[in-house]
Amino acid sequence: MNKEFKEDIIDKIRREHNLVIKKGDPLFAIVTANEMVLQEQIKQIHKIFEEQQISSEIATQNYLNQAKEILEQKLTHLLKSLHQSITKTKQEQQQQQIENKKLLQHPLLLLIIGMIIGYSLALFIL
Repeated sequence: MNKEFKEDIIDKIRREHNLVIKKGDPLFAIVTANEMVLQEQIKQIHKIFEEQQISSEIATQNYLNQAKEILEQKLTHLLKSLHQSITKTKQEQQQQQIENKKLLQHPLLLLIIGMIIGYSLALFIL
């Protein structure tokens, strides 16, 4: 306890209770004892606070790790689904192209298409 604080205590007691207290008064032994108890309590509170802070940080880290794992699983699943969908769409498009080529390669079909085009042009010209 600093000197100014002790003087503030003495002044306040003089003003409020009209008592004269000297610096060597046994009252200050009680004040010093209280100060020591208070300092010990502050140390314990600080220790508890540090423990709680560490515990909170560990819990936060655990939650973040769990969230990361869940997000990774969901993204992996989504990417697999997307890949399968793209692969399926590509296969369907390739199959459709093959079917379209087969239709165009059929000679009779080409002959009919040619005749239709020719007939349409003839009608258009006339």
